[in-house]
Amino acid sequence: MTNYAIPDYIIKQKIENIFKTLFDQKLLDNNWDEGDDKFHKIWERTNSIMKISEVKYIILQDDELLRKYKIFWAGHFIEDFDIYNDYFQQAASYLLSMFEHIKRFLLMILNKKKLSLKNKSTYGSIITKIARNCGHDEKELFKLFDVETRNIIGHDDWYYSDKKFTYEDPNGVVKTLTIEEFVKRIYHTTALSSAVSVSWFEYVIPLLSNKSRN
Repeated sequence: MTNYAIPDYIIKQKIENIFKTLFDQKLLDNNWDEGDDKFHKIWERTNSIMKISEVKYIILQDDELLRKYKIFWAGHFIEDFDIYNDYFQQAASYLLSMFEHIKRFLLMILNKKKLSLKNKSTYGSIITKIARNCGHDEKELFKLFDVETRNIIGHDDWYYSDKKFTYEDPNGVVKTLTIEEFVKRIYHTTALSSAVSVSWFEYVIPLLSNKSRN
């Protein structure tokens, strides 16, 4: 099983740089509530999806396991299309949840008033606000936070084709991702989520310290 919880070093460095800028410009909020029970329950649900998706990925990579899996579905009119499409559907659901976790976490810790953000601000608008207020390249941040993939899945604008995740990019060009390439996107986004969380905690103590003195 892949341990998606470990932040990628390069991703973590980039996120730390962003958070340092946010902290220096006082764009982080010190009203974060770590006792959000709903947040943790949603996280548990997401981890459950991840575990099942990982098992299905292993099955699809092993000819013998896949053969047995097909036998299991025999008589239910389940074909290769359904099996692979089921994997992408479940994996996409997990990936969208991770994007929503990142968005929810950012809205919890960013100073929404200074950044002109609302509780229902979109994922892309949050990244745009961070880029413009911190002097970071917006295209690079969109790539780092993979806004394109989030919007494709969030808008349900993709389909299965020949064992590939297929979609049109913003320019209308049809693109495909193999299962292996899609898993890399999952790893990137999950590592990104972990990096955001880890980097933020480096600023919890000074922020709470400032709050207690005020």
